[in-house]
Amino acid sequence: MLNFSKLLVLLYLTSYAFAQERIVNYDVNIRINKNSTLLITEEITVVAAGNKIKRGIYRDFPTRY
Repeated sequence: MLNFSKLLVLLYLTSYAFAQERIVNYDVNIRINKNSTLLITEEITVVAAGNKIKRGIYRDFPTRY
């Protein structure tokens, strides 16, 4: 039987594991068309608690060289 302190440690470790924000899966498909336009499709699976990952990921692609 678990005593109270062991139960608190177990709850803390469990909550820490669920609170980590991370990218679980990332898949990207990039197509460059003949007219120089880009078609980019990204599929991202994340675990987010809203601490660091809040509104998504922003990308800038250079269009002039």
